Amino acid sequence: MVDELKGVEDPCVLIQDYHFALLPRMLKDRRPDARIAVFWHIPWPNPESFGICPWQRELLYGLLGADVIGFHTQFHCNNFLDTVDRTLESRINWEHFSVIKGGHTTFVKPFPISVAFPDAFQDVLPENPAMDRAALLKELGIKAKYLAVGVERMDYTKGVLERFQGIERFLEMFPNTWGNSSMSKSARRAERTSSAITTFSPKWTPRPSASTGSLSAGTTSPSCS
Repeated sequence: MVDELKGVEDPCVLIQDYHFALLPRMLKDRRPDARIAVFWHIPWPNPESFGICPWQRELLYGLLGADVIGFHTQFHCNNFLDTVDRTLESRINWEHFSVIKGGHTTFVKPFPISVAFPDAFQDVLPENPAMDRAALLKELGIKAKYLAVGVERMDYTKGVLERFQGIERFLEMFPNTWGNSSMSKSARRAERTSSAITTFSPKWTPRPSASTGSLSAGTTSPSCS
């Protein structure tokens, strides 16, 4: 990256996600004139949870090489500042949400990047606003009264198994929904998929177990669309 910035005056660099937590400091040490921003795509935990990480000081010092660190919510920003306050010798400016470490100031700001509903599409009318729920299910070929929908990456960090278990719990609590429920999941295959996910069946065919009375399902590999 330093080679690519040769000849560029006051470069701006945006670093994405936790894979490059150490990069801001490494880059700032080589190019102090670079304006560096980091966006952290996952929640930042409270200081107690982060404290179990054996490389917590290295990770924080690396991130603080950036000029701006972005999180999804203000709550995550607060957790980050609390973590820095407890872990590193630095000065926290809570009024401006910034950290001063070694003469360098890093601002910590929230940048929500999800869908702004409903304002983002308030002027966009659906193609068939009169379509009711029954008509939609019929069009999709779903014969069910209750429908659960999930859209995510097929990755263990997304709680895929927990969602399946949630459906199982729902069926356990409301046996009257058996035969009237359907779950539709659209998922992109992750680079590394847990074996627990690949052997778990997303096609629920609930039936009582002869010995325990619990629900069970087959074990087929899920397909990702």
